[in-house]
Amino acid sequence: MRAPHMTFANPTTFDMAMQLFDPRGRAGRRDFLYAAITMFVLQVALLALVAAFDANAEGFYLLPANFAFVYMGYAAISRRMHDLGISAWWMPAAVGIWLAAGFMLALLLALILGPSALSPGKPGFWLAFFALLAAPLTVAVWLHVAPGDSGPNQFGPPSEGAEPGPAKRAPFAMLVPAE
Repeated sequence: MRAPHMTFANPTTFDMAMQLFDPRGRAGRRDFLYAAITMFVLQVALLALVAAFDANAEGFYLLPANFAFVYMGYAAISRRMHDLGISAWWMPAAVGIWLAAGFMLALLLALILGPSALSPGKPGFWLAFFALLAAPLTVAVWLHVAPGDSGPNQFGPPSEGAEPGPAKRAPFAMLVPAE
């Protein structure tokens, strides 16, 4: 079942909610940026609301909101990957590889430098921290700048007002089998 065509251009409240929660369909670079900005604004508003009523902004009572933001991020990234001609089913594999690499990096640093080198504030901690952030930040930048498929693909037509892009798939498409 394909999602109805959605875009952030002239949205209604329902369209915006669907754009944030529905992982089906496609999202061009502009729609993906609007979704990211909307999620950021919602997170800041939630933080301000929590700070206004309770200065202690931690604990399990924020967990449902965090799950909602994680799902909104998943939905936005799924639609953006669809625009690039890539199935979103590759996302869990990438996250699994990233977690395994992070575990192996921490283990390697602990074995070479000693476990105390991974204490917060120590150079080993910062080395692991920045090494683990490199891949997600690179992917985030790529998702924002890569042109999507210019015509319809297996995930539907391009979003309204989408910028013309190459008719081919993403640069590393040869690594990702087509559906």
